[in-house]
Amino acid sequence: MGECRMKAIGLYLHFPFCIQKCRYCDFPSYAGLESRMVPYLEALYREMESYQETEKEYEIGTIFMGGGTPTLYDGDSLVRVLDKCRECFPVREDAEITVECNPGTAGREKLCILGKRGFNRLSIGLQAFSHPAGGNAGLDGASGRIRRNNPQQYADAVWDRSESRNQQCRQWYG
Repeated sequence: MGECRMKAIGLYLHFPFCIQKCRYCDFPSYAGLESRMVPYLEALYREMESYQETEKEYEIGTIFMGGGTPTLYDGDSLVRVLDKCRECFPVREDAEITVECNPGTAGREKLCILGKRGFNRLSIGLQAFSHPAGGNAGLDGASGRIRRNNPQQYADAVWDRSESRNQQCRQWYG
């Protein structure tokens, strides 16, 4: 007889902070509220802890940290959120752990921290490579920054896929 596994569910954690509110975004997200980022994490931890003692008929098969821009937080803060998830919920050992990012807030150092501490999937918005005002949100090689409209180059430059990490690019229309 095989091992009986619990029902797998996904856990979405919303980080509503952004550098700027994009015109295409209908999600609850806010620019200029950096002073609320730490209190928000504290409230998120309390919310997760409130479920800690409940009977678990499930296990977490995927965690998605989205927003807003979760990578406005430093890497260690995001790792602490992931650690709190593991403390409060039954997270599968092989769970897919995704962080949504904007190239301007997630460089190699931060993503290296995330990758080494359990994050195994990166979600990059393609719109981040084309600034709505026509400017270059992409960045260029001469300055060591990422080139415009080249999400694959960004992912290759900062996300070490040699350790079974995945990436996803998404595009918003409208």
